[in-house]
Amino acid sequence: MAIDFVLIASQRTGSNMLVSVLDSHPSIRCHGELFRRKNVKGVGALKVLSEIDDVYASEEYREQHYREYLDAVRSTEEDQNVLFGFKLMLNQAENARAEIVNDQAVKKVLLYRENALAVYASNLIARATGQGVAIVGREIKQAKVGFDEERFEKFLRNYVSRYEEVRNQLRKRPRSEWMELSYVNACKPEGIEKVLGFLGGNSKGIALSSKTAKRNSSVIVDRFSNPEIVKDHLKKIGRSEWAEENA
Repeated sequence: MAIDFVLIASQRTGSNMLVSVLDSHPSIRCHGELFRRKNVKGVGALKVLSEIDDVYASEEYREQHYREYLDAVRSTEEDQNVLFGFKLMLNQAENARAEIVNDQAVKKVLLYRENALAVYASNLIARATGQGVAIVGREIKQAKVGFDEERFEKFLRNYVSRYEEVRNQLRKRPRSEWMELSYVNACKPEGIEKVLGFLGGNSKGIALSSKTAKRNSSVIVDRFSNPEIVKDHLKKIGRSEWAEENA
């Protein structure tokens, strides 16, 4: 297969930051969402479509012919010796993901954010502001959002079940093929070092950086317009520690 590694993640788990840091390494090429469902040619990770065949603008075609598609994307690289990978969200290209997971030549990194309330809040804020990713040096839009217990519980069930589905797939593979990385550790230099070591990249003497900026407070309940209701709900479900996140 054309790829060396894949980052598997859910939205708002630090995946944009991790992609950016890895892509800043001179020996690594890490794309974003090559299987993004809603895409515009020439925007974001899918800007590669302007360099290859327009047939790949079709979501259905990309998923059905994912090996051909990834080969085409890699062919655009000037240096074919770089470690080549991309980010695959949990709701994207499920058939391709199953085959990628089972490919012994592909390293799999599962990025997980334990604090599901932070993921939920970040999703709502991104929608409210219309700003999916905060970029260093640009205006960072912020907003307070309302907390709805029923919607959060539905989100939480889906969030946990999607990750468990992928974990079950990964657990059938040798541990040499995959690793799990928490959001908190992904935000630390030692976490990035662990990923680089797993992928086979050398970080000695290399300054890594991210183009993304942290948007929201580490006090998660402060992201909501009704924080007391949030605190009461966290206490009810035994997750009071989710009120804050040290990352």
